[in-house]
Amino acid sequence: MRVGLAVLCVFAAAMPAFAGPEGPALGGRWQGTNYRMAALSPDCDKDGCKMTLDIAPCGKVWCGIEVAKDGSCGATALEIAIKEKYEDGAFSFTGKLSLAANTEPYVIEAYLQPAEKGDRQAGSEDQPMRLSMTGDTGGTFRAYRRSFPFHATLARAGDAICKGTQKPVS
Repeated sequence: MRVGLAVLCVFAAAMPAFAGPEGPALGGRWQGTNYRMAALSPDCDKDGCKMTLDIAPCGKVWCGIEVAKDGSCGATALEIAIKEKYEDGAFSFTGKLSLAANTEPYVIEAYLQPAEKGDRQAGSEDQPMRLSMTGDTGGTFRAYRRSFPFHATLARAGDAICKGTQKPVS
């Protein structure tokens, strides 16, 4: 009995070392439109400019693993950490997003909006939890730009399947 209790105490003391990032339950599969790609690609079909990331904890931050159109897991493209928590349950994040090998990653600011119940009488629908990301190149996020090279809004689409990583965000 004492040995079992001692093992339990050691495990409980070690838990903070194994803890993932604090904050919202961000883990899962996220899908949405990369607006910049959609604007530049005339061959976008209904799924052609969709971006899919499986977001999972990786240390003290969140990482997003690219999911290909065929469902296969790609490289780690996203790494974000909490910047601020808001009273309404929203969070802001900062981090990096790398969408292509041997290119400069985007410095991003992301905003997690909690799910909202719609007003049936007013005709508005329920809104799922959304992750809006805006990215800039050049190593520093410049919030007062007129336009940004990257902008996407993703919605939670299920559980994450991809949890490993083939390469870190560059």
